[in-house]
Order: sequence, then structure tokens, then C-alpha cells
Amino acid sequence: MLNPVFRIYELALKTKDVGLAATGEAKGSPLSPKGYTAEADVVVRGFDALPGLLGDSPFAEYLPLIKELGTSAAGSDTKFHLASTPQKWITINGNDISAWFGTSSAQPGQPRPLRPAHPPLQGEDVSAVQHALNAAKISAAQTGIYDGATAAAVARFQKQSGLNVDGIVDAATRDKLGMKPLPQPAPPSEVVKPPRR
Repeated sequence: MLNPVFRIYELALKTKDVGLAATGEAKGSPLSPKGYTAEADVVVRGFDALPGLLGDSPFAEYLPLIKELGTSAAGSDTKFHLASTPQKWITINGNDISAWFGTSSAQPGQPRPLRPAHPPLQGEDVSAVQHALNAAKISAAQTGIYDGATAAAVARFQKQSGLNVDGIVDAATRDKLGMKPLPQPAPPSEVVKPPRR
């Protein structure tokens, strides 16, 4: 009998009543990423079963993004192929979503990556992405909040553009959206005064 919770690192999926077909094996410990691998196919009985799959995970509010990552099969089932290896912590249907578990702090001189977070990220950078999505004919509400609907719109854009589909606005996604990095303020110049005589 399969365990009703399928774990890939920190992500726990409650598989009761949603369907699970194991296609591989898990080795190592979820608490020790080195050498840990897992693989499984999760077949969700319709999109309405997705909340049961995610349970009380903070990612439950990102159901639109999860739906975008799922591929419709015959009927109303949604298939997710989950894999976890040391090189890629977690992939869904071949798309690396490891960055979901990173931080949203920006490198110096770079815009912050926009990703699923709890609570959702907010700001002018989110509004700019939503505006760019609409300009690219991908519907995105102009809320300034990086919610599940915005992440799903980003994933649709990534899919259409041949990018890794993870719902994260990184440098490659910004570039494809035609977004130029915001100019960084110039460092204060040091005025060199001639020595007094």
C-alpha cells in the first residue's frame, strides 16, 4: 500500500483520493538532498482534486499555476510527472521548479526574481510584469500582487516562448517579455578637491 503522502524534499503531496502511480524509487533521506532521488506520476482526477493534493500547503493559493503545469490527458484527468534529483530538486513535467523554494532577494544591480511566495510578493516590479504580460496578449490582472493567477499567466507566456515553465519571473523571462532592467542609481561621485597651498 502506498503512503498517502508523497514527499519530494520539503514538498508533501497528499495523494489520498487523487491517484498515484509510482514509476521509480526513492533513495536517501528527504532531509539530506545529496544523493536523494524520487520519481512518480501523479494523476489528479480532475482539476477540482488539486486542493486535496496540496492540502494546507502555502502553495495551495497557486492552484492556477499548478493547473498550468499539468497536462490534460484523455478525459478530465491531469497528469504530473514529479522527479527529484541532486541536480534538480524538483521538476514537474520536465520543468524545473526548484527556484520556488529559493529567496526573492535580488542580487546587487539586478531585479528581484518574482516567484510563488507566502504571502504573495507585491510591488511596482509585479505591476510592470503584469503590464508586459498584457502587452504580450497574456491576460493578467493589474493588481501589483504576484498571486496564483499572475504566476499562471507567466507560465503560459513561458510555455509559448519556449522557456522553462515554472511561473517564476527570472532574467530570461524578463528578457522575452521585452522588459529592460530598471536603471540603477549612479553611485555618489567623489569630488576630488585640489590640495590647498
